[in-house]
Amino acid sequence: MQERIGRIMKSTRIIALLLALLTASSVGCGESADTNETTDTTTAASTSDETTSDAPELPDEDYKGYEFRILTRIEGWGIYNNENLIVDEENGEILNDAIYTRNRTVEERFNINLTQITTTNDIANEIKTTVMAGDDAYDLTVSTYQMNLGSEYFVDFMTLDYVNLDRPWWNQNYIEAATVGGKLCSAVNSIMITHMDSVLGMFYNKQLAEDCRLPDLYELVRSGGWTFGKYFELTRDVTRDLNGDSGYDDNDQYAFVGLDGILRLGSGVKLEYAVKDENDYPKLNLEDEGLLDDIGQLRDWAQLYANEIYDPRTDKNTGGDGDKAVFRMFMNDQALFLVHGVGSAQMFRDMKSDFGVIPTPKLDESQEDYFITPDITKLLVIPVTASDLDRTAVIVEALAYEGYSYLRPLYYETMLQSKYLRDEESIEMLDEYIYTNIGFSVVTGSSKLTEVVNSVIKGSSEASSAFASNKNTIQSEIDKYIELFE
Repeated sequence: MQERIGRIMKSTRIIALLLALLTASSVGCGESADTNETTDTTTAASTSDETTSDAPELPDEDYKGYEFRILTRIEGWGIYNNENLIVDEENGEILNDAIYTRNRTVEERFNINLTQITTTNDIANEIKTTVMAGDDAYDLTVSTYQMNLGSEYFVDFMTLDYVNLDRPWWNQNYIEAATVGGKLCSAVNSIMITHMDSVLGMFYNKQLAEDCRLPDLYELVRSGGWTFGKYFELTRDVTRDLNGDSGYDDNDQYAFVGLDGILRLGSGVKLEYAVKDENDYPKLNLEDEGLLDDIGQLRDWAQLYANEIYDPRTDKNTGGDGDKAVFRMFMNDQALFLVHGVGSAQMFRDMKSDFGVIPTPKLDESQEDYFITPDITKLLVIPVTASDLDRTAVIVEALAYEGYSYLRPLYYETMLQSKYLRDEESIEMLDEYIYTNIGFSVVTGSSKLTEVVNSVIKGSSEASSAFASNKNTIQSEIDKYIELFE
């Protein structure tokens, strides 16, 4: 297996693609663990050597001990690996020490001090307040959600001389989805581990899969036949009332457990609610017949198989553990499938049954590629009040590159390949089908659009009528969003 891993990680194509991310009858059928290992820098060093020639051309500046201030929120899910951009010291834990080393490299090169400012407040309101006051409070901000503020508050990354958005440490798919009229006021790059952690993968319980006589799921993925139809065909007899109380809750067995139920299960279905027009502005695509048919198909499946899916946010949970019930049930052999960020594999270190990881299913075989979405995305924004944009650009580019060449290899090789995942095929699934097919939908700035789409899929209304009755509200929100960039 180690020889196979070595071949995978030496592949230039795989490395480049991975980096683009960093820039969602019978009984058997029917918090984060701490790591104490010392950091092994050998693999990271060798991978870094391979990319040294691609290092960004940045000026040799001495910023005389400048305090580079980064505003962020630590959400505290306890599911993914280190959310922090900055750690105080080395402690022998692999990711902590890799983050520390990456940051020290940049600090020493440019003579700066990186400072992380955490807040429990709404990030958008915080930025709006500081910008309106003309306060140079932060050099960089990290948000877990899209902020509808635009170029009045945020710097356009396209205008920064020392940021090269074509380089692989910047996520190209996000750039394509998020630009408005050629402006990019938020970006995703390789600064943070969270970008790899939160990409959605589909975990499956190998014991239940064997009990249910499922075919080789890895081969099904390779053939392109892993679709919604195939999923429901294979799981129709899995859900069972284990305790015989004639009801279904977290004590029973399900084909699928996941947050937001059908929406998480269907996260691999590529639906284009909006597209870009000739001026790079988002434009609604809600009258497209193919889109309407696809949404209707998802809705019909959601209704037909409602009892096969357990969602702790809407279904009865007697365990008192909220969203984390899905992990408990999966580990207890109560769920055949679970969709969550691949970094949550660390939750299964003590799981007795083996598990594997595959991509979320396509809608059908006409969908050419698997479509993978992140559970969360850490967005970088630069307030317009940042005093020296050249300095900010240099530091951000340097941090992203060091994350690309040093931090990412340690995360990918050590944390996933050697520690959490249990088989060679799961590693192949990450390489070939998950990290290579990360997608982002066109950013519209319309919360109403998301609300309507989700309600149709989880409800009984027709997509065409729901869109028609809400089109004016949705379009108004999009128009207001576009105005933020003009």
